[in-house]
Amino acid sequence: MRGSLPAAGDIYLEFLRQGNAMRATAIDAATGIEASVLGPLNAPKADLEKLAVGKLMRALGRAPETAAGEDQARETPPGTGRGIVV
Repeated sequence: MRGSLPAAGDIYLEFLRQGNAMRATAIDAATGIEASVLGPLNAPKADLEKLAVGKLMRALGRAPETAAGEDQARETPPGTGRGIVV
């Protein structure tokens, strides 16, 4: 609907070709905060979109919905790996 306010959580995506690269920009509709990533021209748009949206979620202070549990599972607990914990 034209002229209506965007719903909370709406994200606009923009893809721009810049030479041999593709810039993907994700923009939060409610706040106007944006995050951009630059990748190779032959990279799948879905991958660039995922990176841009994830970067935007971090900028907004929200955890991305898809990778919330994955990051914690990969994290090494202190004292179980090699090296010195400082």
